[in-house]
Amino acid sequence: LNKSAVGEFIMFGLLSAVLAYGNYLFYFVRHGLSPVYIDTTSSLYMHATILTYLTIVLCQFMNLLLVRSDEHSKFFSRYLWSNKKLLVAFGISLFCIVTIMYNPWVAPYFNAGPLSVGDWLTAVAVAGIYLSIRLAQRHTRKHSRQAIIKLHREIHGPASPARI
Repeated sequence: LNKSAVGEFIMFGLLSAVLAYGNYLFYFVRHGLSPVYIDTTSSLYMHATILTYLTIVLCQFMNLLLVRSDEHSKFFSRYLWSNKKLLVAFGISLFCIVTIMYNPWVAPYFNAGPLSVGDWLTAVAVAGIYLSIRLAQRHTRKHSRQAIIKLHREIHGPASPARI
């Protein structure tokens, strides 16, 4: 890994963490409460923390899809959805999350509580915000002349004259 890749990894990890924490705080705002005085053994706290976890997981799903897609093509391509192993991994991950939340034998071990449809929608909305920021970042990145020529030669072949 080069220095910029590590920096990008940290930056987008922090972005998902900030968005997840914002969703955590928004959970309490939606319920008209302050997170400062919530008992860590209360069901509200359990719901808020599992919502935060779900938000981080969904943001990382978006991150994985972005990393696996080509920066210079459309994000929602047929290729993206053709990777069956990745889709199965996403399905297994979601199954595990749902089990942690809704299975009464498993949930107490994780201090998890069931989420409402509104909670799921806020987690999906935050993941959508994450995806939007990442896609906007892709289209605002400036490249050097050498990077553009290199990309041109990758696409059109090394013998192609770069008249850029």
